[in-house]
Amino acid sequence: MFWFRREEQPAFVWKFTNIRSALFLRTDLLAVADDRQTTFRRFPDNQVLQTLPVGGYLAVHPDRTLLAIGSWGTVWLYDPVSGERQATFNCWPRGDHVYPMSLAFSAEGSILAVSESHYSRGLEVQLWDVMSQQQIDSILLADPDATVIVALAFSPDDEHLVVGTNAGVWLVDVAQRTVSRQIQPRPSGSITFSPDGSRLVLGGKFIRVYDTATWQLAYEITFPEVLKDRITPEKFYIFSMNVTISPDGRWLATPN
Repeated sequence: MFWFRREEQPAFVWKFTNIRSALFLRTDLLAVADDRQTTFRRFPDNQVLQTLPVGGYLAVHPDRTLLAIGSWGTVWLYDPVSGERQATFNCWPRGDHVYPMSLAFSAEGSILAVSESHYSRGLEVQLWDVMSQQQIDSILLADPDATVIVALAFSPDDEHLVVGTNAGVWLVDVAQRTVSRQIQPRPSGSITFSPDGSRLVLGGKFIRVYDTATWQLAYEITFPEVLKDRITPEKFYIFSMNVTISPDGRWLATPN
């Protein structure tokens, strides 16, 4: 579904089965992935322009020259213009099912961070060099209350990687490949930075905004009318209240 500005109803509705991920490659082009394939669809008329033979979870390179598709413990890099496969990262042995994967390119595009939400992977984030197509490191979180990683995001200066588990959110020093601190002892499935890197915004049961100079909570936004009828707060913590920030850094948007 697609909303425009502040409309209360979607302007367009595209119906699919078993969608895993979707993102805009450019204003008029959307990538939609299911378990088996990824289609490039012209927006807004939904005409299929190209089909790639793998599906899963998507991330796009900052300069839009690569599309990463992750599933079955593997990440494939494709040229979104030609549709040609550029690389394959064999991150983990293939499992029995497709499990959610989190993919995040560094801001300058040289590193791809990868995790898979399955207990057999533990709390591991793999770092891959996009140019050499080699794994350069692996980061393990020591979170005794967590079983899986649910979200990843690089800071705009690439100094930090924020990792969300199903129990908390952690800060990783990218250069040192070490966990610096726990940001909060509650999960978040939506992690984003302001364009200037001064604010970290975490979605969940509440919207929590942190000052990245101190990594302390700057303010919190609550939505009591939305929360009052929720009977599964654990899932709501992780999967609700997705957040995004406008390119000029002035506006924060979230579904309500």
